[in-house]
Amino acid sequence: GTLTEELFELSSLQSLILGGKFSGTIPTNIIRLTNLERLHLQSSGITGDFSISSMAINDESNDSGAFGWSETLRDLRLNVTGSTVFSTDSTMLTDLLKLTQLENLSLHSDTLAGTLPSDMPTKLANLEQLDLTLPLLRGSFPQEFWTTNGTSSSPSLHTIRLKETILIGTIILDDESKTNWKEVLISKTNSIAGMFSSHFGRMTDLRILDITANALTGTIPSEIGLLSSLEEFKVSGNQLYGTIPSELG
Repeated sequence: GTLTEELFELSSLQSLILGGKFSGTIPTNIIRLTNLERLHLQSSGITGDFSISSMAINDESNDSGAFGWSETLRDLRLNVTGSTVFSTDSTMLTDLLKLTQLENLSLHSDTLAGTLPSDMPTKLANLEQLDLTLPLLRGSFPQEFWTTNGTSSSPSLHTIRLKETILIGTIILDDESKTNWKEVLISKTNSIAGMFSSHFGRMTDLRILDITANALTGTIPSEIGLLSSLEEFKVSGNQLYGTIPSELG
C-alpha cells in the first residue's frame, strides 16, 4: 500500500512502524507527529527525500520551521536499502545531531553518503545502540564513541553494528576505552587495525564480538577467554596467527 496523508494527522501518535511493501513518497507532514517516540521504516519502494530539517521547513503548518522530534524521538530505524529516500547531498547525517533523545539508531541505505559528524558522540549522549550499514559512508568513525569521557560521550552506548562501511583511520582500544559493551559487530570496514587488543578481555558483559574482515594483526590474546558471557566470536579475514585461546573452548 501507499502512505496516506491522513496517517500523519494523528498528532498524538507515539509509535510508527512501517514495513513490507509500503510504497510512494514520504509526505513532508510526517514531521507533524510531534509526539513520536519510535519510527521504524523498512521498505525499498519508498521515494522522496528523507531530509528531516527540510520537511520541518517545508511543512506549511509549521510557521517557524521548528524541529518537532528533537525532544521526543528515541528509536529511529530506517532500513531503506534499494530506495531513493536519501540523495547524495542529503542532510540526514547532520540532522541526526538534533535528535538529542535518541537511544537506538539504525540506518541501512545504499544511497546515503557523507561522513559521521565528529561531535556525534557528545550530541547523542543518550545513545545505547548504533547500527549502520552505509556503503557510501566515508571519513572516520568518531573515537569518542569508545572512550570514557564523563557523561558527554554516549556513556550508555553498549551495542555497535557497523557493516560494509569503508572508513579511514582506526579504532583504538586502550585503558581509556569503555568496558560496558554487550555487542561489537564491526565487519568489512577495515577500520580496526593494529594488534588485537587485550582490552577486549575487560568487556565482561560482551555477548557478540564480530570483527570480521578488518586489519588486525598478531595473536588472539588469552584475555578473550575471560568473557564468560560471550556467545559469538568471529575474527576471520584479519592477519592473525597462532591458536585460539583454550578458554574459548
